[in-house]
Formats: sequence, structure tokens, C-alpha cells
Amino acid sequence: MTNSQRLSSVRSALRQWISERQPDATDLHEAASEAMLIRDGFFCGRRFRFENYQAVWFLEEDEVKIRDTDGNVLAMLRSNEIDQLAQVWETTPVTQPSSDEEVRTLSIAAHLENKASESERRRAA
Repeated sequence: MTNSQRLSSVRSALRQWISERQPDATDLHEAASEAMLIRDGFFCGRRFRFENYQAVWFLEEDEVKIRDTDGNVLAMLRSNEIDQLAQVWETTPVTQPSSDEEVRTLSIAAHLENKASESERRRAA
């Protein structure tokens, strides 16, 4: 599994973890911020900030630590827990938004695809 594939699983696991605690959470699909972590010039993980949570994925340990906004550790997800949560998130049917509603994701690739198709629609009109 590549780092980008694992990152996708981590994002899905975080979404599922938040949805289990806050079913009506507004930050399920979009982190307020996401940053790469670099140590000694090498990629070592990612930091995610949500409205009510912060999480850090440590690449080498393949663990995610989730904290509240005060910095208290709420959960530590190990590799197998990340896989289980990601599996649930990815197999849960997603309610399709209305045609006027924008779908928000943590994926920059999806964002770029949406922008490209939006540009194509504008050129066609």
C-alpha cells in the first residue's frame, strides 16, 4: 500500500470516528486544515484539524492520535483500528446531495476534479 492509499484510509477512518461520536457533525467531509509533518527532511505523517478535533497520523508507527480542542487525548487508533473504521466508512452508503449542493471531501484530487468539470461546464455554456 502506498503512502497516498494509506492516507486515504486514515482520512476515512477519521470521518467514521467523528461520525460515530457526532452523527450531525459538519466537519465529516472537510478538515479545517491538513498539514504534512516533516522530520529531518523526511515525511513522517499528517496533522488534521477539524472543528472539534485534532488528529495526527504517524506514518512510521501507523497510528492516529485524536485530541479535543483543549489537547486532551481522546483516542489512539492503531493500524488495525484504522483499517476497520475506514472499511465501515467506505462501505456506508452516502446520501447524494441535491444538484445545487457541493460535495466536500478531504481529497484534493476530488476538489481538482470538481473545479475542472466546473470549468468545462462554463466553457460549454
